[in-house]
Formats: sequence, C-alpha cells, structure tokens
Amino acid sequence: EVIDHLITTTRKAGAMAGKVCGAGGGGCVVFLCEPGAKQNVAKVIEAEGKGYGVRVLPVAVAPKGVTVKASA
Repeated sequence: EVIDHLITTTRKAGAMAGKVCGAGGGGCVVFLCEPGAKQNVAKVIEAEGKGYGVRVLPVAVAPKGVTVKASA
C-alpha cells in the first residue's frame, strides 16, 4: 500500500518507474528518474514516507557495470 502510493506520487515528481527489490520487511524500492528530477523525487519519498520508516539511501549507477574477480 505504501509502496504503491510512493510509486504513484513520485511519478508526478519525475520518477519514470519504481522497482521493488528484496524480500520481507527489509526490502528497497529503486526509482528511475528523469534527468534532473532526483532531488524532487527524494523530497516526495521523504514527505510521503514519513511515519512508515521510509528513508532515501545514497546510490550511484556504476557506469562500467560490476566486475567479479575469482581466485583459485
């Protein structure tokens, strides 16, 4: 219910999509934002998520992807 509300309200602030990640009570929702909309979307998340334990976490996209090194 809270997640659906956040996805709906953040779309109006510039979010293009929301993706639920994780399981149970410890999951996250990742929002894909229009260029320049990150701050507006974060403000909506903080305002609309008050009282539900919602918080915005710092994140950055890895432009080169993820590299895994295995040792024998």
